[in-house]
Amino acid sequence: MARLALPETVEGVLSLDISDTRRRKEQLEGVGKESENRFGRHFQDERLPTVITTAAHLLENRDDQKERTVINCWANPSGVDWTAPRREALQKVKAGSVRYSWRRRGRSQGTNQKAGEDHSRRETYYDELQVRFTFQSGNILAVPGSLNENDVPPGLDDFYLFLGLLNERKLLEDGRENWHVVIHNSPVFPTIFLKGWFTPDGVTWAEAAESGFGLQWSATMEVHETVPAIHDPSALRKMFGAIY
Repeated sequence: MARLALPETVEGVLSLDISDTRRRKEQLEGVGKESENRFGRHFQDERLPTVITTAAHLLENRDDQKERTVINCWANPSGVDWTAPRREALQKVKAGSVRYSWRRRGRSQGTNQKAGEDHSRRETYYDELQVRFTFQSGNILAVPGSLNENDVPPGLDDFYLFLGLLNERKLLEDGRENWHVVIHNSPVFPTIFLKGWFTPDGVTWAEAAESGFGLQWSATMEVHETVPAIHDPSALRKMFGAIY
């Protein structure tokens, strides 16, 4: 049986070797100086790409021989909107109001639990995060001679791959969830691992003449788990310090 390689610690996230930034740079060779300036500006200062994939593509010793699909975004998202709702409810009563709060305990680590032993993966009053991504392709105008016969501009290829990822099976063969996974990099979160599901709203995109040779598409992810934990300041500081 294949073994899940989903990281559960800051060190685990940093040890993931799934970035193909070097291959992206090599695609620029021979294109010409003008085109290199146009497409290569994404790699100034050694940019860390946002990564999008599913749990199935992070399996070790996979049983099938299908090509691994890991999207290393050619251009990072143009916008990310975060909503962190809390598991609370307010009830109005005659004498005033009553506030109810519940801890989000997450899923159990196993069935062999001793009485009174807490096996929750996370304890927080925060509910599942709602993260709205606005992805962008960058320039998708193909430069003559820069692509092979069956190639497409890399930013447009990211869009095609994203549509395919959201159409993948929801369960692995052993019954576990085939989670959607995003590794997001930004000044606020230098590297944060997000595991959850893109919502049933699906993907939204529009083709408009005023956008030129570029494409933006949006999707919302309901995040069930983050590494580091979004509610743990010490873990967030540890990740920040590990990057900088």
